[in-house]
Amino acid sequence: MACSNIGDTRSQRIRAGRARRGAARGFGWTALLGLAAVAGSVLSAPARAAEDTRGQVLWTGGCGGRYVVETAKGQSLLEWYGGTEPKKGDTLAGDLDSRGFKELRIGTGAGKTRAYIDLVLATDAGVAEKLKKACPYTP
Repeated sequence: MACSNIGDTRSQRIRAGRARRGAARGFGWTALLGLAAVAGSVLSAPARAAEDTRGQVLWTGGCGGRYVVETAKGQSLLEWYGGTEPKKGDTLAGDLDSRGFKELRIGTGAGKTRAYIDLVLATDAGVAEKLKKACPYTP
């Protein structure tokens, strides 16, 4: 049996073997994973935008960074924790329908804010009661 690579060094034979195996596979796993990541980010972007709720800031007072936001479903009591501080009349967008720490957008690209949503989708009386408990000196 004749060998076609008699004069080749060992490293040249290894490289040639790797090249033949790579050509047989097509594109590698890294390319496939990259393609899957791009497809996942493209498909998840419209879903995230559909989940956003918009609301308007009704009240901001000197009560430890608390403010009230009204959405189509009701009012929410939030506490500011960083980023751009919202002002009365600002429009917020993000997940305003559940409790917890949230990253929210202010207006049309004016900034981002981080807030803790304490009370969600309440009535005027519910928000006022919760606010009086948290800030007894609030009018």
